[in-house]
Amino acid sequence: MFIQRFWPHAGFSVFATACTVVLTSESAHANHDEIRIATNVWPGYEPLYLIGAHAPSDASRPLELVRYWNASEVTSALEIGLVDMAALTLDEAVSSAARGTELVVVAVTDISSGADVICTTTPDAAVRDRVYAHESTALGEYFLYLYLSRNGLALSDVTRVNASVDEHLDLLVAGTADTFLTFNPFASDLVAAGCAPIFDSSQLGPAIIDVLVVRKERYDDRMQGDVAAMMRSFQEIAGRIRAKDPELVPALAAGLGVAEDDVYAQYDGLTLPTAAEGEAILAAESFRRLVSGIHGWLVETGRSDLALPDLLDRIEPHGTGR
Repeated sequence: MFIQRFWPHAGFSVFATACTVVLTSESAHANHDEIRIATNVWPGYEPLYLIGAHAPSDASRPLELVRYWNASEVTSALEIGLVDMAALTLDEAVSSAARGTELVVVAVTDISSGADVICTTTPDAAVRDRVYAHESTALGEYFLYLYLSRNGLALSDVTRVNASVDEHLDLLVAGTADTFLTFNPFASDLVAAGCAPIFDSSQLGPAIIDVLVVRKERYDDRMQGDVAAMMRSFQEIAGRIRAKDPELVPALAAGLGVAEDDVYAQYDGLTLPTAAEGEAILAAESFRRLVSGIHGWLVETGRSDLALPDLLDRIEPHGTGR
Protein backbone atom coordinates (compact mmCIF):
# COMPACT_ATOMS: atom_id res chain seq x y z
CA MET A 1 0.00 0.00 0.00
CA PHE A 2 1.23 3.49 -0.85
CA ILE A 3 0.00 6.63 0.93
CA GLN A 4 0.94 9.85 -0.84
CA ARG A 5 0.88 13.05 1.16
CA PHE A 6 2.67 16.37 1.41
CA TRP A 7 4.74 16.74 4.55
CA PRO A 8 5.98 20.32 5.10
CA HIS A 9 8.70 20.93 7.66
CA ALA A 10 9.63 24.21 9.26
CA GLY A 11 12.91 25.54 7.91
CA PHE A 12 12.77 23.55 4.68
CA SER A 13 12.27 25.43 1.44
CA VAL A 14 10.08 22.87 -0.29
CA PHE A 15 7.43 20.35 0.61
CA ALA A 16 8.54 16.74 0.67
CA THR A 17 6.41 13.92 -0.65
CA ALA A 18 6.17 11.13 1.88
CA CYS A 19 5.34 7.62 0.73
CA THR A 20 4.43 5.09 3.39
CA VAL A 21 5.25 1.66 2.02
CA VAL A 22 3.73 -1.19 3.99
CA LEU A 23 6.27 -3.96 3.67
CA THR A 24 4.32 -6.77 5.30
CA SER A 25 0.72 -7.45 6.16
CA GLU A 26 1.58 -7.43 9.87
CA SER A 27 3.98 -4.50 9.90
CA ALA A 28 1.54 -2.04 11.45
CA HIS A 29 1.79 -3.76 14.82
CA ALA A 30 1.26 -2.30 18.25
CA ASN A 31 4.77 -0.86 18.47
CA HIS A 32 3.96 1.40 15.52
CA ASP A 33 7.37 3.13 15.01
CA GLU A 34 7.74 2.95 11.24
CA ILE A 35 11.22 3.47 9.80
CA ARG A 36 11.60 6.90 8.26
CA ILE A 37 14.16 7.36 5.50
CA ALA A 38 14.92 10.55 3.58
CA THR A 39 16.22 10.77 0.03
CA ASN A 40 16.53 13.37 -2.66
CA VAL A 41 15.67 12.77 -6.33
CA TRP A 42 18.36 10.42 -7.65
CA PRO A 43 18.11 7.33 -9.88
CA GLY A 44 20.19 5.22 -7.50
CA TYR A 45 17.66 5.69 -4.70
CA GLU A 46 14.56 4.76 -6.70
CA PRO A 47 14.61 1.05 -5.78
CA LEU A 48 13.66 2.12 -2.25
CA TYR A 49 10.41 3.59 -3.56
CA LEU A 50 9.49 0.40 -5.38
CA ILE A 51 9.76 -1.87 -2.33
CA GLY A 52 6.40 -3.37 -1.54
CA ALA A 53 4.74 -2.71 -4.89
CA HIS A 54 7.43 -4.48 -6.93
CA ALA A 55 9.30 -6.60 -4.39
CA PRO A 56 7.96 -8.15 -1.18
CA SER A 57 9.78 -7.75 2.11
CA ASP A 58 9.68 -9.55 5.44
CA ALA A 59 10.61 -6.48 7.49
CA SER A 60 8.70 -6.14 10.77
CA ARG A 61 7.36 -2.60 10.25
CA PRO A 62 6.54 -0.03 7.55
CA LEU A 63 9.12 2.01 5.71
CA GLU A 64 8.15 5.67 5.36
CA LEU A 65 10.05 7.38 2.56
CA VAL A 66 10.37 11.16 2.47
CA ARG A 67 11.54 12.60 -0.83
CA TYR A 68 13.21 16.01 -0.82
CA TRP A 69 14.33 17.97 -3.86
CA ASN A 70 17.92 18.39 -2.71
CA ALA A 71 20.45 16.63 -0.52
CA SER A 72 20.92 19.59 1.81
CA GLU A 73 17.40 19.06 3.15
CA VAL A 74 17.95 15.33 3.45
CA THR A 75 21.04 15.96 5.57
CA SER A 76 19.15 18.43 7.77
CA ALA A 77 16.33 15.95 8.36
CA LEU A 78 18.85 13.28 9.37
CA GLU A 79 20.86 15.52 11.68
CA ILE A 80 17.88 16.82 13.64
CA GLY A 81 16.51 13.30 14.00
CA LEU A 82 13.41 13.83 11.88
CA VAL A 83 14.25 10.57 10.08
CA ASP A 84 16.00 7.39 11.15
CA MET A 85 17.87 6.83 7.92
CA ALA A 86 18.99 8.68 4.82
CA ALA A 87 20.39 8.00 1.40
CA LEU A 88 23.41 10.26 0.85
CA THR A 89 26.65 10.47 -1.04
CA LEU A 90 29.47 9.24 1.17
CA ASP A 91 30.97 12.74 1.41
CA GLU A 92 27.62 14.05 2.67
CA ALA A 93 27.47 11.29 5.27
CA VAL A 94 31.06 11.90 6.39
CA SER A 95 30.38 15.65 6.58
CA SER A 96 27.36 14.98 8.77
CA ALA A 97 29.47 12.77 11.03
CA ALA A 98 32.09 15.53 11.27
CA ARG A 99 29.35 17.86 12.52
CA GLY A 100 28.52 15.41 15.29
CA THR A 101 25.90 12.96 14.01
CA GLU A 102 27.03 9.41 14.70
CA LEU A 103 26.13 7.15 11.78
CA VAL A 104 26.30 3.57 10.60
CA VAL A 105 26.73 2.99 6.86
CA VAL A 106 24.62 -0.06 6.08
CA ALA A 107 24.74 -0.32 2.29
CA VAL A 108 26.10 1.11 -0.95
CA THR A 109 23.16 2.02 -3.19
CA ASP A 110 25.10 3.07 -6.28
CA ILE A 111 28.47 4.10 -7.68
CA SER A 112 28.80 7.15 -9.90
CA SER A 113 30.82 6.29 -12.99
CA GLY A 114 29.83 9.25 -15.10
CA ALA A 115 26.43 10.15 -13.65
CA ASP A 116 27.71 13.23 -11.80
CA VAL A 117 28.48 15.91 -14.33
CA ILE A 118 30.03 19.36 -14.64
CA CYS A 119 28.47 21.29 -17.51
CA THR A 120 29.08 24.84 -18.67
CA THR A 121 27.83 27.51 -21.03
CA THR A 122 31.44 28.76 -21.40
CA PRO A 123 33.41 25.68 -22.57
CA ASP A 124 36.23 27.81 -23.98
CA ALA A 125 36.81 29.78 -20.79
CA ALA A 126 39.74 29.05 -18.47
CA VAL A 127 38.89 26.80 -15.55
CA ARG A 128 39.57 29.57 -13.00
CA ASP A 129 37.42 32.12 -14.86
CA ARG A 130 34.10 30.30 -14.67
CA VAL A 131 31.36 30.86 -12.07
CA TYR A 132 30.48 27.51 -10.49
CA ALA A 133 27.07 26.70 -9.02
CA HIS A 134 26.92 23.79 -6.59
CA GLU A 135 25.29 22.60 -3.40
CA SER A 136 27.44 23.64 -0.47
CA THR A 137 26.56 20.77 1.86
CA ALA A 138 26.23 18.05 -0.73
CA LEU A 139 28.38 16.29 -3.27
CA GLY A 140 28.71 19.51 -5.25
CA GLU A 141 31.56 21.11 -3.35
CA TYR A 142 33.50 17.87 -2.93
CA PHE A 143 33.12 17.10 -6.64
CA LEU A 144 34.34 20.62 -7.46
CA TYR A 145 37.26 20.20 -5.05
CA LEU A 146 38.32 17.02 -6.87
CA TYR A 147 37.91 18.65 -10.30
CA LEU A 148 39.88 21.77 -9.38
CA SER A 149 42.61 19.71 -7.73
CA ARG A 150 43.16 17.95 -11.05
CA ASN A 151 43.64 21.38 -12.61
CA GLY A 152 46.06 22.65 -9.97
CA LEU A 153 43.50 24.93 -8.35
CA ALA A 154 41.86 25.28 -4.95
CA LEU A 155 38.27 26.16 -4.16
CA SER A 156 39.44 29.62 -3.13
CA ASP A 157 40.76 30.24 -6.66
CA VAL A 158 37.32 30.32 -8.33
CA THR A 159 34.01 32.13 -7.99
CA ARG A 160 31.24 29.96 -6.59
CA VAL A 161 27.50 30.23 -6.06
CA ASN A 162 25.87 28.00 -3.45
CA ALA A 163 22.57 26.73 -4.82
CA SER A 164 20.64 23.47 -4.70
CA VAL A 165 20.45 21.48 -7.91
CA ASP A 166 16.79 22.31 -8.43
CA GLU A 167 17.77 26.02 -8.64
CA HIS A 168 20.52 25.64 -11.26
CA LEU A 169 18.35 26.09 -14.32
CA ASP A 170 17.08 29.42 -12.97
CA LEU A 171 20.68 30.52 -12.39
CA LEU A 172 21.59 29.60 -15.95
CA VAL A 173 18.66 31.57 -17.36
CA ALA A 174 19.49 34.56 -15.15
CA GLY A 175 23.19 34.43 -16.06
CA THR A 176 24.18 34.23 -12.39
CA ALA A 177 26.41 31.21 -13.00
CA ASP A 178 27.82 29.55 -16.09
CA THR A 179 29.06 26.20 -14.80
CA PHE A 180 27.04 23.66 -12.85
CA LEU A 181 27.82 20.57 -10.77
CA THR A 182 24.78 18.43 -11.32
CA PHE A 183 23.26 15.03 -12.02
CA ASN A 184 20.19 13.57 -13.68
CA PRO A 185 17.37 14.34 -13.98
CA PHE A 186 18.52 17.96 -13.49
CA ALA A 187 21.52 17.62 -15.82
CA SER A 188 19.26 16.78 -18.76
CA ASP A 189 17.40 20.08 -18.34
CA LEU A 190 20.66 22.05 -18.21
CA VAL A 191 22.02 20.35 -21.32
CA ALA A 192 18.74 21.03 -23.14
CA ALA A 193 19.17 24.71 -22.21
CA GLY A 194 22.62 24.84 -23.82
CA CYS A 195 24.95 23.67 -21.06
CA ALA A 196 27.81 21.51 -22.41
CA PRO A 197 29.25 18.66 -20.29
CA ILE A 198 32.99 19.10 -19.72
CA PHE A 199 33.75 16.61 -16.93
CA ASP A 200 32.10 13.68 -15.18
CA SER A 201 32.70 11.29 -12.34
CA SER A 202 34.00 8.50 -14.60
CA GLN A 203 37.26 10.44 -14.72
CA LEU A 204 37.73 10.13 -10.95
CA GLY A 205 37.62 6.35 -10.51
CA PRO A 206 35.37 4.92 -7.74
CA ALA A 207 35.56 8.10 -5.65
CA ILE A 208 31.86 8.96 -5.56
CA ILE A 209 29.44 6.48 -4.03
CA ASP A 210 25.99 6.74 -2.53
CA VAL A 211 25.21 5.04 0.73
CA LEU A 212 22.37 4.30 3.07
CA VAL A 213 23.04 5.45 6.63
CA VAL A 214 21.27 5.00 9.97
CA ARG A 215 21.56 7.18 13.04
CA LYS A 216 23.76 5.05 15.32
CA GLU A 217 21.54 5.31 18.40
CA ARG A 218 18.64 3.83 16.39
CA TYR A 219 20.60 0.93 14.95
CA ASP A 220 19.46 -1.74 17.38
CA ASP A 221 18.93 -5.43 16.67
CA ARG A 222 15.45 -4.88 15.31
CA MET A 223 16.62 -2.11 12.99
CA GLN A 224 19.44 -4.32 11.74
CA GLY A 225 16.95 -7.04 10.83
CA ASP A 226 14.58 -4.63 9.12
CA VAL A 227 17.36 -2.96 7.15
CA ALA A 228 18.62 -6.35 5.98
CA ALA A 229 15.10 -7.25 4.82
CA MET A 230 14.73 -3.92 3.06
CA MET A 231 18.04 -4.30 1.27
CA ARG A 232 17.15 -7.77 0.01
CA SER A 233 14.13 -6.21 -1.66
CA PHE A 234 16.27 -3.29 -2.84
CA GLN A 235 18.68 -5.71 -4.51
CA GLU A 236 15.85 -7.56 -6.22
CA ILE A 237 14.64 -4.31 -7.76
CA ALA A 238 18.16 -3.12 -8.59
CA GLY A 239 18.72 -6.32 -10.55
CA ARG A 240 15.59 -5.64 -12.56
CA ILE A 241 16.77 -2.10 -13.25
CA ARG A 242 20.12 -3.44 -14.44
CA ALA A 243 18.16 -5.68 -16.81
CA LYS A 244 16.00 -2.70 -17.90
CA ASP A 245 12.75 -4.39 -16.90
CA PRO A 246 9.93 -2.58 -18.75
CA GLU A 247 7.48 -3.31 -15.93
CA LEU A 248 9.30 -0.83 -13.70
CA VAL A 249 9.29 2.03 -16.18
CA PRO A 250 6.03 3.79 -15.14
CA ALA A 251 6.98 3.88 -11.45
CA LEU A 252 10.56 4.99 -12.17
CA ALA A 253 9.35 7.71 -14.55
CA ALA A 254 6.96 9.05 -11.92
CA GLY A 255 9.62 9.09 -9.22
CA LEU A 256 12.31 10.73 -11.33
CA GLY A 257 9.95 13.11 -13.09
CA VAL A 258 11.03 12.08 -16.60
CA ALA A 259 9.30 10.66 -19.66
CA GLU A 260 8.97 6.88 -19.71
CA ASP A 261 11.16 6.68 -22.82
CA ASP A 262 13.95 8.42 -20.89
CA VAL A 263 13.90 6.32 -17.73
CA TYR A 264 16.81 3.99 -18.32
CA ALA A 265 18.93 6.77 -19.81
CA GLN A 266 18.97 8.19 -16.27
CA TYR A 267 21.08 5.19 -15.25
CA ASP A 268 23.81 5.86 -17.80
CA GLY A 269 27.05 6.33 -15.89
CA LEU A 270 25.56 4.79 -12.76
CA THR A 271 26.39 1.37 -11.34
CA LEU A 272 23.96 -0.37 -9.01
CA PRO A 273 26.27 -2.81 -7.24
CA THR A 274 25.29 -6.24 -6.05
CA ALA A 275 25.17 -6.80 -2.30
CA ALA A 276 28.59 -8.49 -2.41
CA GLU A 277 30.10 -5.64 -4.43
CA GLY A 278 28.70 -3.11 -1.97
CA GLU A 279 30.05 -4.99 1.02
CA ALA A 280 33.51 -5.09 -0.58
CA ILE A 281 33.45 -1.28 -0.73
CA LEU A 282 32.45 -1.13 2.93
CA ALA A 283 35.25 -3.48 3.97
CA ALA A 284 37.52 -1.86 6.56
CA GLU A 285 40.51 -0.78 4.46
CA SER A 286 38.49 0.25 1.42
CA PHE A 287 36.13 2.31 3.56
CA ARG A 288 39.01 3.93 5.44
CA ARG A 289 40.64 5.04 2.16
CA LEU A 290 37.44 6.64 0.94
CA VAL A 291 36.83 8.44 4.24
CA SER A 292 40.46 9.55 4.38
CA GLY A 293 40.12 11.32 1.03
CA ILE A 294 36.98 13.11 2.17
CA HIS A 295 38.67 13.99 5.47
CA GLY A 296 41.40 15.83 3.52
CA TRP A 297 38.75 17.97 1.82
CA LEU A 298 36.99 18.71 5.12
CA VAL A 299 40.22 19.86 6.75
CA GLU A 300 41.41 21.91 3.76
CA THR A 301 38.11 23.77 3.51
CA GLY A 302 37.88 24.41 7.25
CA ARG A 303 34.79 22.25 7.66
CA SER A 304 36.36 20.10 10.35
CA ASP A 305 39.47 19.91 12.51
CA LEU A 306 38.81 16.34 13.62
CA ALA A 307 41.65 13.88 13.32
CA LEU A 308 40.90 11.00 10.97
CA PRO A 309 40.62 8.37 13.76
CA ASP A 310 38.09 10.55 15.59
CA LEU A 311 36.07 10.99 12.41
CA LEU A 312 36.10 7.24 11.77
CA ASP A 313 34.71 6.73 15.29
CA ARG A 314 31.63 8.70 14.25
CA ILE A 315 30.88 6.83 11.02
CA GLU A 316 31.30 3.10 10.79
CA PRO A 317 30.47 0.59 8.07
CA HIS A 318 28.12 -2.28 8.81
CA GLY A 319 27.00 -4.42 5.89
CA THR A 320 23.51 -5.88 5.90
CA GLY A 321 24.41 -9.35 4.74
CA ARG A 322 23.80 -11.13 1.43
